[in-house]
Order: sequence, then structure tokens, then C-alpha cells
Amino acid sequence: PHLHARFQAFNWWDIRFSYNKTLSRPDYNYAVPTMHYDKGQSTPEAGNPMIRPAVSENYDANFTFHADKIGLITIGGYIKEMKDIFYMQQSFLKNIPDSFLRQKFPVDSYPSMLTQEFDYYINSPYTAHLKGLELEWQSNFSWLAAPFNGIVLNANYTHVWSETKYVQHATRDSIVQIGFLRIPVKVEHDTFFVNRLINQANDIANVSVGYDYKRFSARMSFRYQGNVIRRIGTNPQANEYTHDIYAFDFLVKYRAQLGGPEVP
Repeated sequence: PHLHARFQAFNWWDIRFSYNKTLSRPDYNYAVPTMHYDKGQSTPEAGNPMIRPAVSENYDANFTFHADKIGLITIGGYIKEMKDIFYMQQSFLKNIPDSFLRQKFPVDSYPSMLTQEFDYYINSPYTAHLKGLELEWQSNFSWLAAPFNGIVLNANYTHVWSETKYVQHATRDSIVQIGFLRIPVKVEHDTFFVNRLINQANDIANVSVGYDYKRFSARMSFRYQGNVIRRIGTNPQANEYTHDIYAFDFLVKYRAQLGGPEVP
């Protein structure tokens, strides 16, 4: 569902509110009931045919101001609540939800699989919360004297606050007494840790400066994206992060005249 409301306070001020509910489906490969293991030290992997799509409820508000010389300025904010987010998680064989798939692992030949951590995609039992603030300015400077009247500008910046809980299948060392023998074993205990949303950067910025003159157009743009969590570990210190991303682009276009009247 999607609801949208617009209110024009003045001819230079536009207010919009919206609500929508969306689905984000997992990659097909996450749900394929496959399994992978070897005799070495690599972590076994399993698919999760019971994985569900993530559901997001979104609330947005945008305030737009426009004037001949200033251009278009937009200030927006949004709130999202997401359930059943999915991500790769390390856990144990007994926690894989598909009992048929669990039975296919050769635990009789390799009993260490019962205490070895597996990689597979799960749906988080916790709700993820996300808030964002967006600022955008679009303008051209056609009102300036030549040659500055060909300058165009487009800039936007987004800051995001996100938080959710992540399942933590932790283990601790314990000792089992069998007769005179003291056998070390690993005991699992479930808990969680709090961190920002996976694959979500805190800061995103784009700036584009260009120049238009008749059939000639040029644009130079810059894009910045802050680091994101790429993979969830068994604890916050084991999470894997990307680096910040900086990208520059330069584009030049010229519309050639191929017969017909001259285009001014």
C-alpha cells in the first residue's frame, strides 16, 4: 500500500507526506537448499529455503522551496521499521531450520560438524529502526551575466541513523566430567548485540557542477558513500566493513547538427 498527501502552503513552498509498505526479497541463491563442506578447515555452508522477504514500513516527509534565483531546495526526513531483515550468520547445524537439509550432512563420519559453526542466511527476529535526513539543492544560474549564466548545480546529502539487534550464537568453553576424565566441550548460549543496519552507510553525498552553452554540455560530479557493514560476525569486533567510497566522473556532450534548421 502507498498513501501520499500534498499541501501547497504557498506558491514557493510545497509539503508532502507519504506512507508505504514494501517487500525486499532475498537473493534466489540464499534460498536454494544446497550444502557445502569439505574435509579441511573451511566453514560449512547451507542454504535456507525457509527464508522470508524483509518487510519495511516507511514514513516520509518532504518540504520543497523554490524561487527563480535560488532554484529548488528540498529538506526531507524519513523513518523506516523493517522486520525479517536477512543476512549471513554463523550458527550451528542444529539451528538450521530445514530438518531435511540437516540430515544430509555426514555427521556420523564427521562428528565435529555438530560443534562447528556454519554459514547460512537467516531472518532476524528483531526489528530494525532507521531514520534519515536528506538535503538537496538544484539550481541553474541563468539569471547571471554571461558567461556565468551557463552554470548548473545539483547537490544532495543524506545522513542515516540505523540500529538493530543481531543474533549472536556464542559459545563458551566448559568441562564435562566422565568418570575420571575431564573432557573440554563448547556450550552454546544465545544472545544478541546492537549495531547499525547491514549494508547501510551513515553518510551519502553527491555533488554535480556543470556548464551548458547551446549544444555543448559538460558535467563534473563527485560521489561519497561512508563505509558499510558487509558481513555480520559472531560479535561486533568480528564484523567486516568496507572502506569509504569516493568516485569522480566527468562527462562532455555535444549535440551535432545533422541537417535541418539550426538549433539555437
